[in-house]
Amino acid sequence: MTLYYFTKDDTSVSNCKGQCSEIWPTFHADNIITTRGFDIKEFKTIIRDDGQKQTTYKGHPLYYFVKDKQAGDIKGQGVNNVWFVLDKKVFEE
Repeated sequence: MTLYYFTKDDTSVSNCKGQCSEIWPTFHADNIITTRGFDIKEFKTIIRDDGQKQTTYKGHPLYYFVKDKQAGDIKGQGVNNVWFVLDKKVFEE
């Protein structure tokens, strides 16, 4: 499923809580597998205020979007101009 980041998050801190996290469930995986050119070393795990683990990419907490039902869906892209599909180009330095 598509992964998103939230521009209102702080580095390695999720600011999506309560009802937000019902619409934007957190993503966590112990073993990341990527084939799209992402640097595997840039994926980390944080512990949220609610005690859940969440995977980050370059410090940005990652989420799913509840309205995405099939692989490849990107219905969350640009929601409220603060939710965006994870794209390595956005985070290139």
